[in-house]
Order: sequence, then C-alpha cells, then structure tokens
Amino acid sequence: MILNAEQVIKALLWSALVDALSDIFTRSVQSPVRHHLHLPVPRDPEATLLLMPAWLEGVSNEDPAAAILAYEHCTEEP
Repeated sequence: MILNAEQVIKALLWSALVDALSDIFTRSVQSPVRHHLHLPVPRDPEATLLLMPAWLEGVSNEDPAAAILAYEHCTEEP
C-alpha cells in the first residue's frame, strides 16, 4: 500500500498517534550491545556489519500484535 501525504494526514489521528508514541516509549526495551561482524573485502581492509536488535519486555502472549522485535543494521566499508 502506498499513501500520499494527503491520505496519511486524513488517516492519521493525532490523538491516536500521541497515545501510541506515549505507550511505546514508556515500555521497558531490551537492547543488547550491538554485534560487530567483520567481513573480508578482496584487496581492501575488511568491512564491518553492525547488527542492533531490540524488543519489548513483558509483552502479553494474548496479544501477538503487541509483540515487537526490531533491528537496525549498518555496514561500514573502507
């Protein structure tokens, strides 16, 4: 689904957005130290892949939609 700016504004209620952000940013988040994976690059110094996972602590099994797992990844190359 692709929405243009007008459709997003029409569909997004600010009060619901504020409530959702307040809920998500006040929960206990588990975020371990990022993983560094070193990747060989022929004829160059090695590259690095960074993996940064995070998930919400104490999410109820009764509401699978509330289970949130996210990760960020980044590559550093010479």
